[in-house]
Amino acid sequence: MAQAKAAVDSIERNSIVDLQKIQSPTDGVKFIMAGCMTLMGEKTEWKAVQKVLGNVNEFLGRLKNMDPEGVKEKVWKKVRENYLKDPMFNFENAKKVSSAAAAITKWASALSEYALVIKDVAPKKARHAEVKIVLDKAEAELKTKLDEVAAVKAKVAELEATTQKMRDEKEALETDMDRSTKRMARAEKLVVLLKDEGVRWAETVKDVAEEIERLVGDVFLSCACISYYGAFTGDYRAKLVTLWE
Repeated sequence: MAQAKAAVDSIERNSIVDLQKIQSPTDGVKFIMAGCMTLMGEKTEWKAVQKVLGNVNEFLGRLKNMDPEGVKEKVWKKVRENYLKDPMFNFENAKKVSSAAAAITKWASALSEYALVIKDVAPKKARHAEVKIVLDKAEAELKTKLDEVAAVKAKVAELEATTQKMRDEKEALETDMDRSTKRMARAEKLVVLLKDEGVRWAETVKDVAEEIERLVGDVFLSCACISYYGAFTGDYRAKLVTLWE
């Protein structure tokens, strides 16, 4: 197709104008243009050719935008058998009579080659389209499965995170429980010790209360001993204290 368009681009506008003005063209020019008109679906008489060539821009545009796949197979068969195989429909030979005609031979040959390739490739393209449909369906199903797998993985990750969090909480609770158990044991020991100490304190308070009641007498006895019994023997001192009490 690129070669066909390049051939059209190589045609000079003036050469088409010159062709259109020819009243009695050579057999070579008439033959080449007849092949061109056949491919374009136009009449092959020279008057009809001149009419088509009358609008140069339109003619060149039709050449450049020609769709080889849009040409019927019977037309291609006629063009190949009656024109393209003929030695006159050859670029080097045509160049001797008309540069425009020579470019048209290159254009027609390129389109013919393209049409032959497309004819061979068309079943493969159709098969490719069928396979692509299957592939697209498979890829869509695969994507769905991958999305499901991703969702499951995300759920698993969430559950693992939750599990780890619960493990951490369990370890924290076990640590707190161990600490609380030790504190309770120490508290129980302290309560027992304080209970015994309470009994001792109660007895001490009772003793102190009694000592307070006897304080005046104790002071009196102490003063009497210091003042009076220093000069006496131990036995006599004991008797004096007993008497004083």
